[in-house]
Amino acid sequence: MMARHLFALTLAISAAPAAAVTTTADPAPMTGDSFDQLSVALMLADQCKSYRGFEFTGVHGAWKRAWATSGAQAAMAKAEAEAAKMSPDPARADAAGNASRGAHSAGLRERARTLGCAGGITYLQNGMVAAYTEMGAHMTTAWTYRAQANVAPGFTALTAEEKNIVAAFVTTGKAEFGTNWPGMEARFNAEAQRKLAAMSTLHPDIIAATAMGDQREIFAAIRMESAINTAGYTARGAIVPDGSPYGLATLSIGKDGTAPMLLAAPPKAIGIGAADTSSPRGYIAFAIRRDGSGVIGLFGEDVAARSTLSGGAQGSTQPRTAGTATTDDCPFQKCFNIPADRMKLYADARAGERISVFASTLAVAVPPADSYAALKIDASAIKALLAHKGG
Repeated sequence: MMARHLFALTLAISAAPAAAVTTTADPAPMTGDSFDQLSVALMLADQCKSYRGFEFTGVHGAWKRAWATSGAQAAMAKAEAEAAKMSPDPARADAAGNASRGAHSAGLRERARTLGCAGGITYLQNGMVAAYTEMGAHMTTAWTYRAQANVAPGFTALTAEEKNIVAAFVTTGKAEFGTNWPGMEARFNAEAQRKLAAMSTLHPDIIAATAMGDQREIFAAIRMESAINTAGYTARGAIVPDGSPYGLATLSIGKDGTAPMLLAAPPKAIGIGAADTSSPRGYIAFAIRRDGSGVIGLFGEDVAARSTLSGGAQGSTQPRTAGTATTDDCPFQKCFNIPADRMKLYADARAGERISVFASTLAVAVPPADSYAALKIDASAIKALLAHKGG
């Protein structure tokens, strides 16, 4: 169990929000369609600000996984099949599937609105359990295969910073679940085994690479939470309308006296100015301010230790923009502003284009040769966030 290996904690995560969900009682198994349950939990979290940022990220991860076996997915497939019988035009089938998803999401949204924060507490509790189970499974696999004296074949050893992230997760989870924490650890172990078993037919190196990629996503979310809390900010889940049935799930980052900013994409572990980018050397995030400008955020132990860092952005058909270093309204360890006019340009990029956000140890950032070392953001997401203006 991870708790047996708890070591000195150097990362700080803020206390749960005022509207936090109480989960110290033994949580009952989730009943019914888990996708529907988690959809309502996410919608309530947007209304009630009940989850910390990394917890909202965990719920969203479990929600995405639940789609494959959901009634909503089955209904969409049925609608597409029926439309295909009526017309050979694939656009007709796509439209029918989208209409099915839209009607389903509208019903769930109405359920969340009717329940409200107090009435939806069971959904929020189920969401919290799902979030910690999703993240805890990855933490368990990381600790089992990467933190011991003999690292498992195909895996790389956890860094000291990554071990501290696991410790921060354990400490926060214990405070959240109290005496039920051992029961949650049992859930983590079972889910970790399920995830590995689902990949059992793949090559061991692919299994290891996939597992470590999933772990890096969770590490980045928790490390960002610690960084912004240390800077005096908090993160809460938010859903921004973007034309899709369920909206764009993101995080609102802010503190008293400042307008909140919205995260444009999940944070990412990257190699900054390193020839070997297989081992994360820092983390990068990108947010949209209410004034329409963007901010590149860097954080992590190596980031704090470097005196020369820079950030920039570029689209495949859009010009490169050098970020301007700033300490004003900076929720990360290092911040670089991208002006509002360039953000509008990136938002208006052609359909399907992705904007690269990157960092460098040079005075002026240049795009990395290895795409792993850049954070990729859909131009459509930037457009939706700019329309929402960070609210």
